[in-house]
Amino acid sequence: MKYETTKLALTSLRDSFIDHTVKHKLPFSLSDLGGACGICSLLAFRKLKRMGYRPVFHMNYYHCFVTVEDYYVDLTLSQFVPHVGPLFFENHPYRIETGRWGFVHRSKKKDRATTERA
Repeated sequence: MKYETTKLALTSLRDSFIDHTVKHKLPFSLSDLGGACGICSLLAFRKLKRMGYRPVFHMNYYHCFVTVEDYYVDLTLSQFVPHVGPLFFENHPYRIETGRWGFVHRSKKKDRATTERA
């Protein structure tokens, strides 16, 4: 994986989404994009596919995120973990428990989709 190129592309994607949110007055928090995890994860998934990777979209009770080549990609994790930077792009999960339903980042087979159709 071309780490720096991919990270730059994902950061640019996040910045573009924030610009879009401001321009169209969408109801998402600009500081952490709270409530936009599904949209941002789908955008990241599509961007990574166009870059030639095979991303996996994850969705659980609380959150959506993407994994690609053992990296976790999350453009909105700061809504749960304020001290995390604007783009969480790491090769390990940031496992924060959110209650009785489990963790924000969890990758069980039933929570995965490798195509947009799924």
